[in-house]
Amino acid sequence: MKILLITPEFFGYECAIKQALIKSECEVDWYPHIDAPNNLYKVFYRFFSFIMKAHYYRYLLSRISYDSDYDKIVVIKGEGVGQKLLMKLKSLFPKAELIFYNWDSFKNNSLLPAEFHLYDKVKSFDGDDCKENNKVEHLALFYSNEFKLDKAVNVDFVFYFAGTLHSNRYKDVKDVVSLVEGTGKSYIYFYCQSRPIFYLKKLFGKLPKELSITEVGFDKKSKEELRVLLLKSNCVIDFSHYLQVGLTMRTIEALGMKKKIVTNNSSVINYDFYNENNIYVLGESSFTLDEFLLKPYIDLPDAIYKKYDIDNWVVRLIN
Repeated sequence: MKILLITPEFFGYECAIKQALIKSECEVDWYPHIDAPNNLYKVFYRFFSFIMKAHYYRYLLSRISYDSDYDKIVVIKGEGVGQKLLMKLKSLFPKAELIFYNWDSFKNNSLLPAEFHLYDKVKSFDGDDCKENNKVEHLALFYSNEFKLDKAVNVDFVFYFAGTLHSNRYKDVKDVVSLVEGTGKSYIYFYCQSRPIFYLKKLFGKLPKELSITEVGFDKKSKEELRVLLLKSNCVIDFSHYLQVGLTMRTIEALGMKKKIVTNNSSVINYDFYNENNIYVLGESSFTLDEFLLKPYIDLPDAIYKKYDIDNWVVRLIN
């Protein structure tokens, strides 16, 4: 099977998806979903997509092989992919099935109706997207091979959190940690894109007044560094974006590493891997956070861990 794969470049997940497809005996040609040689281009794609889709149209058509006989064209997020490009791809590769996957919610990353109807299949990680449109298939995220638990290690941290600084995350994470203060140290990393952005957000009241720049990092951690820190932690803190109910990559990676989770996302209760010993839903769990941390982690059936493994996930993505 030959696949044209178009995805964001995001912490190497695009490479993991490509390699998993190759492992499943697919031939894969990969391209980024935007052509952004610098951050200014990324801003244009985000806020002026109606202009930049023409830019991406020229970019992709100047690079793909017109002789390729693709069986499937898979687009993930696809900020630069518009109606004109989809129609061109359908004419160039008429036998190819077009599949769209949204690892954001449609509230954050929407498809125009004309684009939506050009896809043969549309899938989303967000359950609400599927409730609102029965043509959207639900497909939760995955954990890649490095987030499979291979051996137990000594736990150094009570809680683990690493994420971008936005909305109420600082206060929310600090509140969780303070609930069990004194039980041990935690690894907490708030990422901000740059110091100027940090100061602008502070100036316009987008961040708490008490937040110090010394509590913020401006370097993106490598996936390997985050994996080691997660492995050495007892429990992952997860706060989902207020515009989505889909489970974050952080949550699924915690599943793969067999780590406990504290989350504000009550939709996790509806997933097959939910166990109250392993997942604490803020405001919903029947016991205190202290009690939760003392409970042993309950191993799940192997079939559940395999279901969210990237090797199985890509099969569900393309079928």
